[in-house]
Amino acid sequence: MKAVVGLATSILASCVLIGCTSAPSSPPSPSPSPSQSPSSSAWPERRCQDLAATVGAALQQVVDSYDDRAASPAPSPTPTLTATPSATPTATVQPAEGDEIQDALAEVRDAVEERRCAAAQMRADVDAGIDDVRAESPLAEAVRARLVAGLDGRIPELPVRRAVFPDEDLATALAEVPSGSTLLLSEGTFTLAQPLVILSSVTLLGEGEEATVLTSAAPEAAILIATAEPVTLDSLTLNRDPAVPGSGVVAGGAATLALAHVTVSGGRPDDTGGGAGVMLVGGDSEAERRTTFEATDVTLRDNAWAGLAVAGAHRVSVTDVDLIGNGECGVCFLGDSDGSLSGGIFSGNTVGIAVAESARPTLLDLRIDGGEVGLQVEGAAAPVVEGATIAGSSRAAVIVGGTATGALAGVVCEDVDFGIVVTDTAAPTLTDNECALARGRTGSESPSPTPGG
Repeated sequence: MKAVVGLATSILASCVLIGCTSAPSSPPSPSPSPSQSPSSSAWPERRCQDLAATVGAALQQVVDSYDDRAASPAPSPTPTLTATPSATPTATVQPAEGDEIQDALAEVRDAVEERRCAAAQMRADVDAGIDDVRAESPLAEAVRARLVAGLDGRIPELPVRRAVFPDEDLATALAEVPSGSTLLLSEGTFTLAQPLVILSSVTLLGEGEEATVLTSAAPEAAILIATAEPVTLDSLTLNRDPAVPGSGVVAGGAATLALAHVTVSGGRPDDTGGGAGVMLVGGDSEAERRTTFEATDVTLRDNAWAGLAVAGAHRVSVTDVDLIGNGECGVCFLGDSDGSLSGGIFSGNTVGIAVAESARPTLLDLRIDGGEVGLQVEGAAAPVVEGATIAGSSRAAVIVGGTATGALAGVVCEDVDFGIVVTDTAAPTLTDNECALARGRTGSESPSPTPGG
């Protein structure tokens, strides 16, 4: 999304030449006063109107390219313990660079500077063309709003701290601040009817989880992270309307997302996927690994699929996160994901932690209560567990199946019928665990009661 942000910034230098609403800090170029007559080389009015229209047409072309991106097909499996989540479009790949807009603005600038077209009329005609630009998808609408804010000179040159109140439009505020800014969300409830698309680095800072609440009935995602730049959500609550399918926060493989003192709830799936509190998708497993998601003191509750779904090539650092009452799993590690998960409370999730496909997380000092299974490992996954107490699981504390390997050390099982169950095709390393062992059969609904394997 750097192309869009950079384009909006470059537009600021041109907008003063057609009379932007609020000029940027650089001094404006001279333009003819109303008392000055046009030069003898002035163009016919129709030619100036046609030139002005090229700005809106170029903007529409860029916006349409993001609509096309959002509408492109993507795998959308029904959410299960081992399914990769629906790949909600995140637009970290730019379908269009926006050169057409810059070219059109350059021609407009030249026509005004050479007094071939009247500046005031040119501004009015350009504004009319921009007003006619339409976007079909939330992603394209966010791009449109960002570019229009640049054309109007509403994006400051340097990062700002801007207060936003519940009666204001949060999407508009996002479009009008430069990368690196902080939006100070006041106490109250902010309503998100459409996905809040984040295109550049920003911090959304509330006044506390009980004070600042975002409620969303938006389709697919309440908040969509569509940038590789750092994004932080801090001191707020995000509640989805459980009657509307979708996830809370969705981020693509290039994301750099941090959550602190945040609660997310209400994710619900439909037959194409979704239903997570936080969903991390995509990424290049061949690229150099980096941490794409950090969470501290976060609560993910009552999401019908997963509290946290980590897929693709994401690497996470999660500390003291509470996962409570999530439908399929508290945390699902899928794809080639890895990273660390430590501390926090796992309570009442169907599966506390699911590790599938080729995921390789490190799980440290955990407490998992209730649900059907505390830790379930499938596919070719290879988690490393160092210290975990698992209590009250109705099926088993731990099930390791598929061709999974990894290592489990220091696991304590309490009040469970089965402790650590290993199928005949799995081969984890078990060290210093206080759990009864049982042998399970590949493909069976429940573990064999034969202790010791």
